Amino acid sequence: MRKLNVSLLLPEEVDQAFPLIRTICPDADLEAWRSFAGQRLAGGSERGNGILIVRNEQSCIVAVAAYMLSHDLLHGPILLADHFGALDIVDQGNVARALESGLEKIARRHGCTAVHTNVGNNGRKSDDDWLCSVLFERGHHVEGLHMCKLIPVNL
Repeated sequence: MRKLNVSLLLPEEVDQAFPLIRTICPDADLEAWRSFAGQRLAGGSERGNGILIVRNEQSCIVAVAAYMLSHDLLHGPILLADHFGALDIVDQGNVARALESGLEKIARRHGCTAVHTNVGNNGRKSDDDWLCSVLFERGHHVEGLHMCKLIPVNL
């Protein structure tokens, strides 16, 4: 049985999580990640904002998910998890399960009725389909399609 440690990302650990963020968001740069993480961490976990991580036995970050409280028309209070990813050579399924379980505990603590999880795939079928399978196994289901249109800055 593996010993995985689920915890909140601390401000001094932001750079340590960046290699995993790059696997989830290959186009992200370090400064953008620092800014994003700083905003999520500034809200404070007691107010329902943060970044949850999973560390393996060697204290390496092997999973990450940013989260924030929100309100959904159908579900009411929800925990919105984005940039959800896990990367582990030995057992990434159990790493993802640990991360999902941690998010559910946070959601319950804040009185949420649902967890909405965004799993990015850059608009194409990818090797991350295993992650969707783990989330389906844990009770998640597809309710819609999250789409993105980039707005050019200088028009």
